[in-house]
Amino acid sequence: MTAPRDIEWARLSESARATLRDIALPLSWGLSLDEIGTQLGIPRTTASTRLSRLRAELSAPPASDPGSAPTVSGSTLSDGRRR
Repeated sequence: MTAPRDIEWARLSESARATLRDIALPLSWGLSLDEIGTQLGIPRTTASTRLSRLRAELSAPPASDPGSAPTVSGSTLSDGRRR
């Protein structure tokens, strides 16, 4: 898996930023999930789950602008999808 080139850091949730700081960075420095979990006082599985959630958030498409949300018109949404 490769990291995306352009990451919109501002769109990350607070929990994703905390995971990046507390788990992903130490992992990139060579610490194991066991070592990170011990330092944070959490089980290895919790550290792994948080890392998975960070990956999912980073790979998710950006949320649409609230002002450009699809509108409903008859049986078709404004973006062309059928409801």
